[in-house]
Amino acid sequence: MSKVEWILAYFDGDELEGDPRYKDEYEKHWAVGFTQYLLHLYSKYKPLGVVYLSGQDRRSKPLYQISLGHFQDIDTEIDYEACKRKGIIVSRRVGVGGGTIVGGPWGMAHIFLCDWSREENKKLFPDMDTAFGKVGQLIVRKYQYLGVKNAWYKHIGDVRVGLENRKITGFGFTTVANFLAMNQVIGIGKPDLDYFIDVLRIPEEKIKDKPYKTIEEYLYAGMTSVEQEIGRKPSNDEVKEALIKAYDEVLGVKLVEHEFGAEDRNFWLDLYEKMEREVGDKQLYMISSSRRFSSIPEDCMLGFARHKARKLIVAHVLVNREGIIKDVMLSGDFYCKPFEYAGKIEENLRGVSVNDKDTMLKKVKEICDLKEWEAPLVEAEDFVEAVFNAGLDAYKKLTGK
Repeated sequence: MSKVEWILAYFDGDELEGDPRYKDEYEKHWAVGFTQYLLHLYSKYKPLGVVYLSGQDRRSKPLYQISLGHFQDIDTEIDYEACKRKGIIVSRRVGVGGGTIVGGPWGMAHIFLCDWSREENKKLFPDMDTAFGKVGQLIVRKYQYLGVKNAWYKHIGDVRVGLENRKITGFGFTTVANFLAMNQVIGIGKPDLDYFIDVLRIPEEKIKDKPYKTIEEYLYAGMTSVEQEIGRKPSNDEVKEALIKAYDEVLGVKLVEHEFGAEDRNFWLDLYEKMEREVGDKQLYMISSSRRFSSIPEDCMLGFARHKARKLIVAHVLVNREGIIKDVMLSGDFYCKPFEYAGKIEENLRGVSVNDKDTMLKKVKEICDLKEWEAPLVEAEDFVEAVFNAGLDAYKKLTGK
């Protein structure tokens, strides 16, 4: 018997197409849009939680998309100009870390938002680690209901299939005020990776801990979908039913469907027009090494390094001739909350000597030891390793030492 009720906002996948106000390029604001939409539903109905499920894309012309993790550098992760030439819409997830996700008619979005200040939700998800574990099991159960019997939860943001360890989905969390938000793409059909292969910039470090020799092998052999596992694509209704049953069984949450109507359509269109007018590409370029370091002083040099532990940490470090760090930009596929604290780590490292690893660690731990900080699978030492190596890279370029 379910103990609590959440709202399920389900879209068939073609609600906005055909409206004269709608443009495909508005989808770059989708990550902000769904957060605002779920907050709107929460404000209107005051439920314990709201779940959003998008149907498979039914547009007359399929929309190809790339979703960047909140902390990923747009300049090192993708070729954005090539994306624009190919008509691939690029968006950035708000607060939700993780890596690059390719989207198209083979995927369905699954998102939820719940008020973490309410006792029932805090009991359900007392911390981020517990939230990852429970939702990981929820997603596994959903895939099992769809026929993928050997799906299993590996670790944060990672659901795999079989002994071959094929990845079928990724998911992540962020916090928005007192709300906990989760974002997942359900791997329904086989993705058209050929269309994306020349615009993705996946570093070799990404497969350092994986049984693949090349990035191409990782993409083509290391990924899977429901269609590839059971021989067909499930219908939207089958996915919705599987999701409803999994929420009930794993979380004890009953999903009550919200009917999409004219008010919802106008909300999305109004929001998209406002975002295009007021935000444009700012969200996309929020983390951009080319813009952050567009002007480098004559006595400085920019260094670069990647460090792959359980998650990938990337550092751009600006250093002067005295070997002092003038600026730091951290990026990668990691998760942390509050997500703004990654910027505080950057601030703390300014003024430190590139050779002083102990002080770097002390400065990073000042943030990582704060009570509210959570970064699953990432240690303070991981940030330090990337920054230290990038700092030395810059200093060697400057001095030859």
